Amino acid sequence: MQLFFSNLIKELEQGDPFALAILVKTRGSTPQVPGASAIIGKQGLLHGTLGGGAMEGEMLSRAMQSIRSQDSFFAEYNLDSASAADTDPICGGYASILVDTKPEASEDVFKILEESLRSNQAGVLVTYINEKGGQIKSIKRTWISQDEAESYTPEEKSSEDEDSMLDIDLVFQTLKTRKTLLKESLDKDQKVFYQAVFPNPQLIIIGAGHVGKALSHLGKLLDFQVTVIDDRPEHANKDNIPDADYILSNDIEADIGKVHITGNSYIVIVTHGHKKDGVALKRVIHSGAAYIGMIGSRRKTRLMKEEFLANNWATKEELDTIYAPIGLDIHSKTVQEIAISIAGQLVKVRQEINALRKRRDIEIIILAAGKSERMGQQKLLMPYGGKTIIENIIEKALASKAGAVKVVVGSNRDEVCDLIKEHSVQIIENTAFEKGMLSSVQCGFEALSSSVSAGMILLGDQPMVQTLVIDKLIESLEKSRKGIIIPVYNKKRGHPVLIDTKYLIRINNLDPGRGLRQLMDENSEDIYEMEVETNTILKDIDTIEDYKRELI
Repeated sequence: MQLFFSNLIKELEQGDPFALAILVKTRGSTPQVPGASAIIGKQGLLHGTLGGGAMEGEMLSRAMQSIRSQDSFFAEYNLDSASAADTDPICGGYASILVDTKPEASEDVFKILEESLRSNQAGVLVTYINEKGGQIKSIKRTWISQDEAESYTPEEKSSEDEDSMLDIDLVFQTLKTRKTLLKESLDKDQKVFYQAVFPNPQLIIIGAGHVGKALSHLGKLLDFQVTVIDDRPEHANKDNIPDADYILSNDIEADIGKVHITGNSYIVIVTHGHKKDGVALKRVIHSGAAYIGMIGSRRKTRLMKEEFLANNWATKEELDTIYAPIGLDIHSKTVQEIAISIAGQLVKVRQEINALRKRRDIEIIILAAGKSERMGQQKLLMPYGGKTIIENIIEKALASKAGAVKVVVGSNRDEVCDLIKEHSVQIIENTAFEKGMLSSVQCGFEALSSSVSAGMILLGDQPMVQTLVIDKLIESLEKSRKGIIIPVYNKKRGHPVLIDTKYLIRINNLDPGRGLRQLMDENSEDIYEMEVETNTILKDIDTIEDYKRELI
């Protein structure tokens, strides 16, 4: 997305008229997700995409005509209505696209946005749309960086903000979930579109020699924002390193201090000397970067670590996080091969970080309030796999991508709480647990954080469940664009179940006799059945026979 906004500003600076099209709302299956954008000139598509196919083709035609009339509009598409003769895939969904024919009115905002991204700062682009009688009267935008959002106070809210329906809670929700949001007034004449924009990961190459130059090219191809630092202007310049976004060519130590290093930064130290490498490493080792790698032999690496320890510049644990010698072991010899080995390691680390990143917008609710009447004793406290049943399920939940884990307790409250008090979970007491499982579900959903978009229900007596299944459910929430995700094995539905918080009010009003089954029956079109290859989703432990069978 960062490259898109850079291209947008270039088009604005050129001065030729164009339209900015943004997918603001979808339902069902569509080629792209909300936030997908395109820049359309008089002759057609210039940058970006809305998903291609017939929808994009029709939208491009309308947008090209509107550039001449300067009339902005909403384009509504029902992908269910594709004709049989249409060779494009029928997605079976609905899409609403905003076409802004006067994006130059927001040029200052776009430039502030790009400057934030250059500073490695995420934020939310807020678009205010004013309609009257179905015609767009005005489009205004503002950029709220993450730092500004966190320092925001209600007293700062202006009358203009109130008129345009700015909701700072939705700004936070957009940042946390990385999902776009559209808020409409009751008469739908006013719309506010919240679009989270995150900078590309930052690759800081300290050293503009042969390896640094080759790596800057690869880094750009791999969607990094590339910064090159070197104290030799004859090497650190745009002619020598055309792929770098930013080049600093004064004092290495001072120039490192000018770069905003965050957990989204990847640092590669490949200077022209051992001493310079040490200066750079000393400057960045406490920076909190996602990756720090340094070129050099094993002997050089060992000597530098000994020097850092002797001078108390870093601890052994900190030094052990440095990738040195740098790069994947592919037996590289040439400059290009060395650069490829480093680039491969950067991608590997980036993918691992993304895989481990917690989804703060999704929380797990473990139901642990039942009386275990069929077992004849509190089954959650029974031994299983070297621990208890409840401890097993908690550990698997905590190992998942979910942002937080909440345990609903009721029967045997004191014993259960005492057992799990050392685990990083929030305990929720259900005083009405004797009313049945639905009461615990309701209790758990009420306790979800305000910024959460979905809650996952785990059964406390299902220690066989796999963390992999939990993570696949989380991934399916966004991919499927459905509100209820259920795992299925051999056409049989099981647990856990992931439910969008849009159903919170409905959950609170379900018939206790039907429970969640009523929610599923009423919203069958919003269910995604996720196929899994394990029957553990079908198993729980209700009786002593179940328990013995799982211990075998």
